[in-house]
Amino acid sequence: DFEKWAYNTAVAACMEFTNLLYRYVKQPPRPDTLDFAIDTLLLLMAPMVPHITAELWEIRRSSDIHRQPWPTPDPKRLQVERCTMIVQVNGKLRDRIEVDATITEEEATQAALASPRVAPLLEGNSPKRVIAKPPNLINLVV
Repeated sequence: DFEKWAYNTAVAACMEFTNLLYRYVKQPPRPDTLDFAIDTLLLLMAPMVPHITAELWEIRRSSDIHRQPWPTPDPKRLQVERCTMIVQVNGKLRDRIEVDATITEEEATQAALASPRVAPLLEGNSPKRVIAKPPNLINLVV
């Protein structure tokens, strides 16, 4: 999101991360994991809110956050095996289906057409157009 200059979505991702941390803290958290997560969040937020992150980093680590290296992701942890595909009919949400992350357009279309929440809307007809963006979205135009 930084590379695309999409700060609004970067902020939203930080908020989602913060919400995950709140849920994590409710269970007995591991201190090293929590410290790592908070430090990573501060590093990611530093370009957007430099002053407050510098103050918080100074309190936590007694150093300058802007001299720290950028966090690097672990490629093994970035791979997603399953995801939720949104199925729309004429642009309206009709179903959510758990699918394999490597699903093809053809498989996504078949899964959408087989959905018990979608089939009655088609009334036995095939869609005039299929807009597929697997694995996230499929829109059937009737």
